[in-house]
Amino acid sequence: MGSDTPMRKQFCALILSALWFACGDDGGGEATKSATPDAVGGGEFFVYNGTLVSILAVDETMRIGVPHLIELRNNETGAPFDPPITTMSAPETGAISYRSPKGIVKQLWVRGTGTGTDATYDTVLVNASSETSDKLIRIASSGLVSIAEGSAGFKGRSDRAALAGGIYWTPNKTRMDTVGCAKVYLDGATGPDVEQDQFYNAANGLPAPRTCPEPAGGCVPVSQTLSGGRFYFGNVKVGNHTLKVSLDDGKTFVGETKIFVPYSRAEAASPSKNVLVQMAIDLDVPANPTPAGCTGK
Repeated sequence: MGSDTPMRKQFCALILSALWFACGDDGGGEATKSATPDAVGGGEFFVYNGTLVSILAVDETMRIGVPHLIELRNNETGAPFDPPITTMSAPETGAISYRSPKGIVKQLWVRGTGTGTDATYDTVLVNASSETSDKLIRIASSGLVSIAEGSAGFKGRSDRAALAGGIYWTPNKTRMDTVGCAKVYLDGATGPDVEQDQFYNAANGLPAPRTCPEPAGGCVPVSQTLSGGRFYFGNVKVGNHTLKVSLDDGKTFVGETKIFVPYSRAEAASPSKNVLVQMAIDLDVPANPTPAGCTGK
């Protein structure tokens, strides 16, 4: 899998860290109120104040000082709200503030900027809750795509997008822990979606190959989530998707989430022409269903 270079550590941090709205306290469920801002929330608004930070960030000190455009969009279609809800992160401080209707599930788009080593990718958080206690917005940065491609063994397509997700034990809408030894089934598939480059993440946080060539060498295949609960699609199609979670190889399902992937790498606003969609699957069950002995974060 290679040594832990700084860029490789950035990718690991992306997978292992909370993914803000998509993996926040009460996000990740199906959209129920996402038509237009003036059609939901009963006129009540939520004011968010936070900081735009790098993938490695654990607090606001790792702020991104280059201003980024941030827009809230319809969770089911990716269309702009009417009127639009946009804001710019502040130069130098990375401070973010916006006003959003309460009770609305949305997508949050961060437009990537720059080229070379200081580039950031378009980052789309789907099924985002209206209110969140997380004050950090983490975005993807230069080099992450090539690291994922090399780790799992796929090539990113311009007409597709990357999708990073996690599975969480979330009783009574309170996220408590990740779920390991689970498998994700996309759009009715009965196995890994090879055509959309489906992978699970290894203990180092990187997407791992499904199988290993002979001789295997240092390759360690991963066929389900480790205890960290992470999965990755290198080339997910634009449009609507349904993801189901099973702990018994697809015989039964313990959770289901619908998402809308709004656009492809070719349609990205960032000069790097990369987009990462972030999501979560929450399992509302009495106890963490991770089987005993499931290891590896």
